Amino acid sequence: MNHANRLPRFGRGLLLSVGFLLELQAGSLRADTNAVGHVVFLRGQVAARTGESDTGVPRLLGQDAPVLASDVVETGVDSFAVIEFIDKARMTVRPNTRLRIREYRQEGQAKAHIRLDQGGIQTTPGRVAQQDPAAVTIDTPVATLKPGNAELTARLCDDQDCKTATTAETGDNVARVIDLAGVALAVGATGERVLQLGSSIQLADRIKTLEKSHLVLLFRDGGKITLTADSAFQISEYRYDPNRKDGQSVIHLLSGGLRALTGAIGRDNHKNYRITTPVATIGIRGTGFDLYCSGTCVASPDDRSAGLYSYVWKDAITLTNPSGTYVQDENRAGYIASPNSPAIAIAEMPTGFTRSPVPRPDLIKTPPPADKTVARGLYVNVKNREGRVEVRSPTGQTTTLVKGATGYVDSRGMVTTALSPEQTPLPETVPSPDTPLTTLNSDYANWTEIPNNDRTGCEVE
Repeated sequence: MNHANRLPRFGRGLLLSVGFLLELQAGSLRADTNAVGHVVFLRGQVAARTGESDTGVPRLLGQDAPVLASDVVETGVDSFAVIEFIDKARMTVRPNTRLRIREYRQEGQAKAHIRLDQGGIQTTPGRVAQQDPAAVTIDTPVATLKPGNAELTARLCDDQDCKTATTAETGDNVARVIDLAGVALAVGATGERVLQLGSSIQLADRIKTLEKSHLVLLFRDGGKITLTADSAFQISEYRYDPNRKDGQSVIHLLSGGLRALTGAIGRDNHKNYRITTPVATIGIRGTGFDLYCSGTCVASPDDRSAGLYSYVWKDAITLTNPSGTYVQDENRAGYIASPNSPAIAIAEMPTGFTRSPVPRPDLIKTPPPADKTVARGLYVNVKNREGRVEVRSPTGQTTTLVKGATGYVDSRGMVTTALSPEQTPLPETVPSPDTPLTTLNSDYANWTEIPNNDRTGCEVE
């Protein structure tokens, strides 16, 4: 099936045609007796048609427009909507999505029944779920979800869209491997894994290289780090929001050496980027620099050559410890012996760093993300601590997901829960349903999910 340039069934031309019946509904229409919710925020083209038939005339939704019982809601390319239902539950409807409001009531026997035909949603629970978790149902072509009080993401993927987390530049994926020689490992929540070109790096991962090995990482903000042989560092903190130009990066050099080129985080706010070591914290003013922990990184009577060595090849860095803060300028080398020792100028980096030269990260060409897709099927992720989601497949299999778990249901209804980041879709670029309206207006004013309109749909037939 060719999904290229496909919008939901109402079509791009129909949405834009002059003769198209537009019902840009004002907030006063929210009082419609059939209304089960309203649009809190949207971007792009979002339409709805009433009834189970796909042949009805759609109406184009605007902000505050009502969502009616039995509506079919459809979003186009580079479009999304945040809907609030009558019980204060909220849902973000991502691009290229079609969902059906089968039933929604909070009076009498409360019930919420939604069918996801295509695309994906994020949900937060409302009063219906709080009063009776069993009253909420989300149907899909491959499984039925009973989300109860869970905040969840549900996404239907085919083999045309849904890129894998190896190319992710949002969420817990903070970097990817763009150059590798020898053997490098990552130790994280799921244990130790061998890294390859394109592998994703997760928040809190401990990265280490073996003898005669090095790797180069590209971070989400465009920064790069080369890790030299027999070295290790840990990503202590990392967040980056390109829409808000806001981020934080804290990396701990455990042993060996690295070469760093800062990205947007360092350019936008120098104070939000730092590298910690056993003897000093490195701040930046630009910047491109090298760090090398010799021995244990702390000099002692038995190893007076140990300590932290630094060299700046672009702009400047600061080195701070209890003895003070020191500025090291471009084309200068420095040395700190211990946590209480001042930084001193030296002529050059030690041979322990220079005898095994590795590429400066700014000289490594940034390759495009690997064009990989995840398997066809339904992906469900639970966000909140108290959330529990039952996944019921047509085969009779029932699986319960808890916070942080991702479940996958294939086209035969088989459920899998042990998924690596490379087996899951890219994290969402659309806002979560509980994002405040002021934040939506400021951060998503010029939102587009991708730089062009050629992204395909995500559908399970």
